[in-house]
Amino acid sequence: MAKNKKSKTIKPPSRGDISSIIGPHVALPSESEEAYEAGLLLLIDELRASSPLQVFLVEQIYESMVWVKRCQRDKRGVIRRRMASLLSEYPETTEEFEEGLIAVSENPDDEEWAEWLSDMLSRKNYSLETLELAATNSSLDTIKRMDDSIRLHMNNIRQVQRSLDVAEMKPLLKKRLELQVSHLERDLHVIEQE
Repeated sequence: MAKNKKSKTIKPPSRGDISSIIGPHVALPSESEEAYEAGLLLLIDELRASSPLQVFLVEQIYESMVWVKRCQRDKRGVIRRRMASLLSEYPETTEEFEEGLIAVSENPDDEEWAEWLSDMLSRKNYSLETLELAATNSSLDTIKRMDDSIRLHMNNIRQVQRSLDVAEMKPLLKKRLELQVSHLERDLHVIEQE
């Protein structure tokens, strides 16, 4: 005979519940804790994580996504710093050159910065493309390590996603099995009555 079980509605855990399970996220000094929390809650909602395990897995995915973004940002920074050091006559002025490169990339219509960059490039016999290529080639070891880290985090995302898929499927499979048993019991009851 089929048992009548009351189905429980699982309320998605709040971020406070999650923190009590896995501990709070600690942002890097240049990052916003609020932006991290908002992004995580958005992903939890998007992936419809409803159990503590699902929320934990989603947080692992999000953490890896954050690290991928950090590595991509840092790769650009490594190349930009190397470009600045190739333009700079003296190591102590490299930071000023990097600020100039940032200013030009953020505001290409600023004639003053564009003129400054053009002057620096011609002094060193570079075009912007050849400077970027030289900076990239001389930073390949660092870039390779960052690419390896990105690849590691992308693999982690894929593996955790598989675990999340299994965690989501388990209740569905359990419900399906319960329905199959119920149908078999019903069919058995009909046969017994005949």
